[in-house]
Amino acid sequence: MSVSTTNFSDRLARIEQTRLRHAGTIALHVGDQEVYVRSLEALKPRESVGGRILHNILYPLSFVVAFAIGAISLPISVAIRARIVAYPGVEEAATGDAPLLLALALGMMTSFVLSQAFRLSSKELATAQAIGVWAAICTMHNLAFWMPDLSALVFTPEWVSLQTHLATPDTFMFRGLVFQF
Repeated sequence: MSVSTTNFSDRLARIEQTRLRHAGTIALHVGDQEVYVRSLEALKPRESVGGRILHNILYPLSFVVAFAIGAISLPISVAIRARIVAYPGVEEAATGDAPLLLALALGMMTSFVLSQAFRLSSKELATAQAIGVWAAICTMHNLAFWMPDLSALVFTPEWVSLQTHLATPDTFMFRGLVFQF
């Protein structure tokens, strides 16, 4: 039995035409049939150069937004907490790390909810949110001095009196360390 070179060349040409026609697809052999499906890479939309540049420019801005969400989440959680549970008086105020840890936990939970609403979901952005919550914990007492009427309206008058008793104005406070602005 001999094989003709023309038949082999014709077969190679047919295979090449099929390959070019089905570029970006995968041939599946189901029984005696051949089915062509597109690969996952072919299904992904191609990002334009302008879209990639815009994404790269906006990436650092996402850290600023994540920090702001973290910083805003603490006042939101304090306002909600003040409406649900009354703040203790000056003489009954808790000492130690318990209020700090509670504020941190509530702020992070609120930050998580806000990040889901704004679709920020990377580990780096969660770190920026945590830093924002921490910065708000260390500086939020200044609102009681800078805007006492608004703070009493948003949080409660008890919160304002507690902050004015425990803290000093224009400071950055963390666990007993006080830094003046």
